[in-house]
Amino acid sequence: MPFRLSTYWRHAQSLKGRLMLGLLATWIVVMALLLTFGWRTGDRLLESSSNTHLRYEARLIADDLTSQVASRLRSLERLANRLDVDRVPSPQHGLRHSEALLEWFDWLMVTDAEGRVSALWPENRDMQGVDLSFRDYFQHVRAFRRPYVSEPFHSLLSDIPMVVFAVPRRDELGRFQGMVGGALRLNGGSQGGRALPATGSPSAG
Repeated sequence: MPFRLSTYWRHAQSLKGRLMLGLLATWIVVMALLLTFGWRTGDRLLESSSNTHLRYEARLIADDLTSQVASRLRSLERLANRLDVDRVPSPQHGLRHSEALLEWFDWLMVTDAEGRVSALWPENRDMQGVDLSFRDYFQHVRAFRRPYVSEPFHSLLSDIPMVVFAVPRRDELGRFQGMVGGALRLNGGSQGGRALPATGSPSAG
């Protein structure tokens, strides 16, 4: 055995042996570099593919939510137009005949120009005449006369977080007459709206 080891050692020390060892070491280093490069490239491609997929999904969700919000605001604008132009007997009568919108909202409400509730559906007499002028959605609609979706807030009726979709009411001269709003609970316990379902357009009555 000592003889064989010494023989191998002599071969390794020869020019041919050193060349073979150099080639072997170079091959090992090259293979290690190729494997490392391939692993990193594959990892980057996988990460890029995952990010692209996530961006695509996020864009689809954002587009869907935008469409749903726009559909709800348009439905409230049509309701406001009926209340202001078609001269329905009363705001409460107009809300009662727009009950199909409860597929999208938990409550429908109408305020006067000062922010007091003049109609609510489903009807709640405790809310009749309540002043909502301090709410950001009323102040925004009164100031800019444009549809608005509020930040989440807690309802006066309960401690449930909700948002309000609000559109302005105007008279024939375009003067601000109040707002029409649709309230939507955010906890999934809504009686009709249930957190932005599909965008099919319900009849407004």
